[in-house]
Amino acid sequence: MQIYKVGGFIRDKLLGIPSNDTDFVVVGSTPEAMIKLGFKPVGSDFPVFLHPKTKEEYALARSEKKISIGYRGFTFNAAPDISLKDDLARRDITINAIAEDEYGDLIDPFGGQNDLKNGIIRHISDAFTEDPLRVLRVARFSAKLNFKVADETLVLMKKIVSSKELKSLSTERIWLEINKAIMTYHSSNFFQTLNSCNALEQILPEFVPLVKNLDNFNLFTTMSHVMSDDNYQIHKRLGILFYFVASYFNIEQSCEFINKSGMNKQSKGMAFLIVKYYNNIKMLNKLSVNAIYDIITHIDPSRRIERYVDFIDLSYFIAISKNETQTLHHLELIKQIINDYKNIKYSKIRQSNPNDFISIIKEEKLKIVKAVLTTTNTV
Repeated sequence: MQIYKVGGFIRDKLLGIPSNDTDFVVVGSTPEAMIKLGFKPVGSDFPVFLHPKTKEEYALARSEKKISIGYRGFTFNAAPDISLKDDLARRDITINAIAEDEYGDLIDPFGGQNDLKNGIIRHISDAFTEDPLRVLRVARFSAKLNFKVADETLVLMKKIVSSKELKSLSTERIWLEINKAIMTYHSSNFFQTLNSCNALEQILPEFVPLVKNLDNFNLFTTMSHVMSDDNYQIHKRLGILFYFVASYFNIEQSCEFINKSGMNKQSKGMAFLIVKYYNNIKMLNKLSVNAIYDIITHIDPSRRIERYVDFIDLSYFIAISKNETQTLHHLELIKQIINDYKNIKYSKIRQSNPNDFISIIKEEKLKIVKAVLTTTNTV
């Protein structure tokens, strides 16, 4: 039995960046031998085991064979005679096919170290085309590492797109890759790479107009860098993304896209708020008192304070990035109105007018909206 560290851990170690997981491949063993040593089996599709003390994952070396469409359409062979090179050969790209033995020596049969040095993402073999998920993974690694995709690998990515196998990927799996990519400094590389191999048109056509509009895409790229530097949470980053995407569609179309996306509830909520209300705040001086009251009601700062704070923070970020000074002023007005809402004597009104409580509160809020706008000469 020989044990090697493999994959992303070695890649990131060579690049000098943190890595959360350490994966091991075991050559020359069997499931029975692993269990006898105290390892706990966890893999359903192929033999993966947890170390009895460290709980790290150890997978038996395996080869694979394509048997059906999709990224799950493979059968695996994990026999003891499968070599380390056999196992590394089934991986997607060279920089993920480097192993390290117990003495710290590197095993690199496909030139991964050289590609790391040159900033290149390159496939290992033509078997790359058998797994459609690899198109998204290459795009994500381009975002994570800011590496260039090798021309010959881009050719194979286009071949996968032409095969239509990308359509076998579930919405959830696609968005898992998006979520990982959007958290990187160079997140725009993800969409640019997918567009360069025609994958974006096939699986995420709503993003195509953004990527093709150079000015907007450059601004999104710059904002992505700032969000990464400031450690923005994922729901805020996706909110910014959808702000740009929505600029090419009407409200109904944008909301439909948000609904059918694979984002979680918090991210969808933030995307909805930005898409529906940022432009309204931008033109606040043209809206009626009732319209402004309705916007604040839907933002719902009294019951969903964290969402409100995130929305205002994101709106400021957009306005500052686009140098929209009037929008910044309007955001200050919104904050003042909401702050003045706190002066309403809710309990007193409920006690004295229990039957008309809701209508009276609305009247009080409308008065506040009008007063703030009048004082600032916005009406």
